[in-house]
Amino acid sequence: MNSTRLADKKLTAAEIQKIVIAKVCQYRDLTPQQIDLEAELCRGLGLDSLDITELSIQLEEEIPGLNFESDKTSDDFDRLYAATVKSLVEFICEKLDIPTS
Repeated sequence: MNSTRLADKKLTAAEIQKIVIAKVCQYRDLTPQQIDLEAELCRGLGLDSLDITELSIQLEEEIPGLNFESDKTSDDFDRLYAATVKSLVEFICEKLDIPTS
């Protein structure tokens, strides 16, 4: 997705989910269909702390208005390390005030 185009409109939860899944696929040799929404980013998909940090930066660049706390000791990063794909999508939607249902 083109981030310039995305800046023109508010994303839906489904669009956020597609972006998150696409970004997660970049870290593992998986297709979007292979991503289990209940898989934990670290334990389930094997992302390490560097991967999580890079993922958060990529998501901030792709999703307009998204800003994770930059302090690695922040609650945002604690939530990311323990997140499943689904809970990450919900967390982003919560931060951006986007309904998830």
